[in-house]
Amino acid sequence: MDEKRILEELIRSRRSVKPAQFGPGKVADEVVEAILESARWAPTHGMTQPWRFVVFTGDGIERFTTFREEEYRRKNPGEQFNQLKFDKMRAASEKCSHIILIGMKRQESRKLPEWEEVAAVSSALQNMQLCATAYGVACYWSTGAMSTDPSMLSWLELGPDDLALGMLMLGQRGEEVAAPERHPQENFVRWQRK
Repeated sequence: MDEKRILEELIRSRRSVKPAQFGPGKVADEVVEAILESARWAPTHGMTQPWRFVVFTGDGIERFTTFREEEYRRKNPGEQFNQLKFDKMRAASEKCSHIILIGMKRQESRKLPEWEEVAAVSSALQNMQLCATAYGVACYWSTGAMSTDPSMLSWLELGPDDLALGMLMLGQRGEEVAAPERHPQENFVRWQRK
């Protein structure tokens, strides 16, 4: 298979696999390092490279999960507290081999608009997800309220002008995830030839 077809197949086979669908076992740290390395090659206007990551594994996942639970309880007192959501947060973390917290460091000059830096981090995440797919690693980019909460900035060693953009949850592949229905290209592309 030529390189173009390999790339097309890789793109088409990438899936968002929720932690409940992860298989047993750990992903090797060397594979996670390769996934992180792929982020460096994402496009970034002005080479700001705004992505920041913190990798949790082993006891680090437990420590991070406990912090998230405490924050959830603090922000959702009394009747706002949702036990099902709380339990799902714990269960998802327990299925992960690694959790990568994702941040965006705003450049000090503010020369570029924020959206460009968010786009650069998103591009880095796409590279990481494609790399994970190539290695046979299941991954899920979680962007729920707790994973993008400003309290996550302390873990990322970022300031109030920066952003927490979720977390990439990694695990071994488990059950196969079917390809979701995609709209045909004609639904979102218009050619202007004249």
